[in-house]
Amino acid sequence: MSDGMASDSVHFKACITSEENGTDRWLNTYYSCGSGIVESWARDNKITERGATLISIAKYRNSVDGDATYRAIMKRAKADFRPDLADLLDCLASDAACIDNARDFTDWANDLGYDDDSIKARKTYDICVEQSRELEHLLGRDQLQILMYEVERL
Repeated sequence: MSDGMASDSVHFKACITSEENGTDRWLNTYYSCGSGIVESWARDNKITERGATLISIAKYRNSVDGDATYRAIMKRAKADFRPDLADLLDCLASDAACIDNARDFTDWANDLGYDDDSIKARKTYDICVEQSRELEHLLGRDQLQILMYEVERL
């Protein structure tokens, strides 16, 4: 799950559920994001450490105290941060649209800059195909089309 992502990324396993006409549907997925997303969230939520916020330590972050405070704030933020449903659906819709627009694996790989001779890229493609099927099962084809092509990306 973390292959190719920076070591300070955060990873989650999420379950999205839906109920229609007495039938429960669900989609289990993984979600990862880089430290920039968490840092932005920490700023927005004014996460503090010893009275300092990310905004207040920006000017002395490269000092020993500033760097230690930054790392402490980010550690707290990573522990508290959780993606919301909009983030999850946006990510899933983006991946599903890439699958929907590709004729095949080679087309998908070329569109996204992957090596079409890579086993790792093929595994990623297969996961995206399965995830797209599960998202369609959860939402239905019409709602998936709306989510992929009519809802503004975050």
